[in-house]
Amino acid sequence: MSNSWKWIFVFCTAFALLIVVLASQPVHYTTSVFADPPKTNEIDQQFSGSHPPPGSSGNATPSISLPPADISQDEQPPIPTARETQGVATIAVCPQIINVTSSDSFAINVTITNVTELYCYDIRLRYDNATISATEINMGDFLPKDSWFIRKEISQAKGTVWVAVCSPLGSKVGVSGNGTLATIRFEAISKGNCGLEFYYTLLIRSGTSDIPHNRVSGYVSCNICEHETAAYLNAPAYIKPGYSCLISGTVANRGLHDEKDVALQLLVDGEVVNSTTVDSLTIGSLANLTYLFAPTQEGVRSWEMRVQPVPNEEYTENNLASSSIRVRTQLRVPQDYPTIQEAIADAVAGETVAVASGTYYEHLGIDRPLTIIGESCNNTIIDGGGDNRAVIVIHADNVSLAGFTIRNGGNGIFLDHSNGTVITNNVVADTMDAVFVQFSHNNTITFNTIEDNDGGIFISGSSDNMINHNVFINNSEQAWTMDSHNAWDNGLEGNYWSNYNGGDSNGDGIGDTPYIIDQDNQDNYPLIRKQFG
Repeated sequence: MSNSWKWIFVFCTAFALLIVVLASQPVHYTTSVFADPPKTNEIDQQFSGSHPPPGSSGNATPSISLPPADISQDEQPPIPTARETQGVATIAVCPQIINVTSSDSFAINVTITNVTELYCYDIRLRYDNATISATEINMGDFLPKDSWFIRKEISQAKGTVWVAVCSPLGSKVGVSGNGTLATIRFEAISKGNCGLEFYYTLLIRSGTSDIPHNRVSGYVSCNICEHETAAYLNAPAYIKPGYSCLISGTVANRGLHDEKDVALQLLVDGEVVNSTTVDSLTIGSLANLTYLFAPTQEGVRSWEMRVQPVPNEEYTENNLASSSIRVRTQLRVPQDYPTIQEAIADAVAGETVAVASGTYYEHLGIDRPLTIIGESCNNTIIDGGGDNRAVIVIHADNVSLAGFTIRNGGNGIFLDHSNGTVITNNVVADTMDAVFVQFSHNNTITFNTIEDNDGGIFISGSSDNMINHNVFINNSEQAWTMDSHNAWDNGLEGNYWSNYNGGDSNGDGIGDTPYIIDQDNQDNYPLIRKQFG
């Protein structure tokens, strides 16, 4: 293993071990990173009295008292309050009180206030899995966009969410102030009340010291009403002018009675484009409105699905569903945006960012499914400026990155918890590690030139990726994997390896013997020539 591989491996392992070690302290309520969360009364007991639990450093994170689980739905639940220490950082669920009906989806932000030099965080939240279901975790905007996930896990069986994030590889200074650490999306699945309760939290400074902090958890009340209709809207976030898509609005009867004469409207920019009245909407049934949307001009179009409240319907917040559709051909850099990262920040899922030739001194964090295309592979350059941070970090699914020279950084391209991504037609040179793939699956890495790096490609905890038709030239360590099993050829052709020593007895351009990476990974059809047929 080259020195650069060792640096990356030791860095990642050190932070993972740090979290494991600190997680074993009693103040954090768990004896193992895989331990089940304790019961609420166990947490309350640990924080009874004025002294921290034995074995802690005195940086105990105060818990909260949640409303009782059997609170009547007619009672207004009290707002959770924390036993806060003034002037200390605070992690909080926002909003704290959430009222929904069955089948509603909702999102919470995990916010941080008054923190100094935050470098890494580990947050674990629990909930009643019979009442709500966690569906999605997204990194917040507090740490830089090219930060990376140490852990991103939902366990519906246990009713827990685990998100741990570290500042960009190679960065040395943490972030201070206020912001959002993570956004978590849930769906209500049955009637009930439950807490969104932090059962373990850890904040780490740049010097790897624990940051004392308060905690404020949240509370969800999910009801099933006697008379309840809900509106839903299925619309894309983005469409190109000249293309068409079907907009679908839906009404669902979520109440306990059949309903009659339910009025529906589908609107764009405040104008009704389709409407109907449903004669009978039985319990649990659905009705739809559709409209074929075929825009010809760029802009933002606002859509709404409206359901007229039925008699005796008290909860009407979900009788309106709304969405905006961005009509745009592409986002252009630098014509429309001076930097690639600014274009990424303004793009919506599915859009294309087109980058003109030039040199861009940036570190990119890609957190949504986008197509990012450089005008010319040799002349569209993303330069990391020579520091040890990754030049590009991708922690979204279904990203396409093509047409760039990526150089002069720690990692060239870092796939972090990314699935279904395509990396093609790029040059990665003069980095410590050209391509680093971590906890990412079913990606395609093809037709890239990976040259003159300390490490060519490093894959950890990732499988079912296709790596073929790439050129690996003069990298100190061409490829290295850990706990991974991937395809390095398509059954006919693999990659070109500058240090391949096999022959080509029949002159077909395919090596006679495989290029061995390790016992679980090998290129069965290594290419003799750099050019592909």
